[in-house]
Amino acid sequence: MKKPLLAFAFLSFSLVTAAEVSCETVQEGIKKIRCKYMEMSQDKSRQVSFQWVSPDNPADNRVKTITVPAGHISVFDYRYFGGRAEGKWVISVTELDTNKSVSTEYMKDSNAEVAVSSTDESVLEER
Repeated sequence: MKKPLLAFAFLSFSLVTAAEVSCETVQEGIKKIRCKYMEMSQDKSRQVSFQWVSPDNPADNRVKTITVPAGHISVFDYRYFGGRAEGKWVISVTELDTNKSVSTEYMKDSNAEVAVSSTDESVLEER
């Protein structure tokens, strides 16, 4: 009985300590692409930079800096669904203090929009 409980505790801790970014389509009045960055809670505020890279329209790329407040584990960034290029978007989030980043891909398809993949990086890689 101790082994399953210990394994569960380890997995729960590892889920909290790994930084990740994931994206989904949401309908909040207007259809949007919402990306959520999660990381381990820290006792100080920090800056992260969301970088959206369009599959075929560099004019649609965007970089936005967001503050993760002390004690918080996540922040969101949104893009309106309409008017965005079709295809595979790459969304990266970089911690500005450490220059470490994680990324994911989002497939924008007007017929079947879904998140394609999310990086499983338990240790952030430097750029």
